[in-house]
Amino acid sequence: MDHRDLVPAEGEPLIDLAELRERVRAFKVPPLVGWQRTAAWVGLGVFLFALFLALTFPYDAVRARIAYEADAAGLWVRIDSMGPAFLGVSARGVRVGERSDGPRPPAQTVRVDRLTLRPSLIPWGVGFSASLFGGDAGGAIGTGSASKLRLHFDHLDLARAGLATLTGVDAVGTVEGELSLDVPASGTQGGQPDLSQASGRLRLRGSGLEVKGGTITVPLMGQMTPLDLPPVNFGKLEAELPIERGTGTVKALRIEGPELDIQATGTVRLARALPYSEPDLSLRIRPSAEFLRRMGMIAAGFTQLPVDPQDSAYRNAKLTGYLGKPSFRPGR
Repeated sequence: MDHRDLVPAEGEPLIDLAELRERVRAFKVPPLVGWQRTAAWVGLGVFLFALFLALTFPYDAVRARIAYEADAAGLWVRIDSMGPAFLGVSARGVRVGERSDGPRPPAQTVRVDRLTLRPSLIPWGVGFSASLFGGDAGGAIGTGSASKLRLHFDHLDLARAGLATLTGVDAVGTVEGELSLDVPASGTQGGQPDLSQASGRLRLRGSGLEVKGGTITVPLMGQMTPLDLPPVNFGKLEAELPIERGTGTVKALRIEGPELDIQATGTVRLARALPYSEPDLSLRIRPSAEFLRRMGMIAAGFTQLPVDPQDSAYRNAKLTGYLGKPSFRPGR
């Protein structure tokens, strides 16, 4: 069958304007009856309420309040803009850092490109999602008698995290993981969350992890000493830490790369303030010959570590002290 006669010639309208106007005029919406009418009015009311709330919500006042509360907690928080999101609010250009003395912003800040807050049902509280460091994060914070935290993050790019500014270490690679914590409040009702009694689980995975350089401060001969870091390819990271009543037991912790293989076992005892948490980890370290050749003084320290009795390619060490001030010494 030849359909060419049914298609208008080039330049001719597909439908006459008068005919279209007549069709629109003749179109009728079927009448709503019973529950349909009720649902329509409820839907219209919800839509108008959401529209009114989005247009009149005092976002500037909320931004100022967040900055004020953060300042009282010793933090510096600034938000470029806020606006509506589906069942919540969204903030863009969020910068967080430690509060400095004086009106100047801190030299070291963490930037979150987008942060969205909305109600959460499980756990009951506030849900959040964020775009940062080239990846995504999300979760919820429970607001019941015992605080609950659910967090997951994917494809976070260390090169975009500003680690060189925050820690002095220039690192690249991507990390992802999950953190689940149930934290009881300390003391009477309304007390602060007590990490020393927390239970949950931490999982971490990393790939392409590499230190390009930088400077860190480490304990040497009883004194904190600045140490220049040479480039090191750490490869991949796998870690899993179940936590029960404030004590995390290392189920798996391994950094495996072409230059270093580090395996860890032991525990981490959490404290109310995270920097005072106490690691008690036994480390098995296998450096490559090329790594030792480049390390200089660090390589000399490796040779002083005891040889692992199960595999002479490994050296044993202990990591103790506090997370904020770790102590590294020879193992058994």
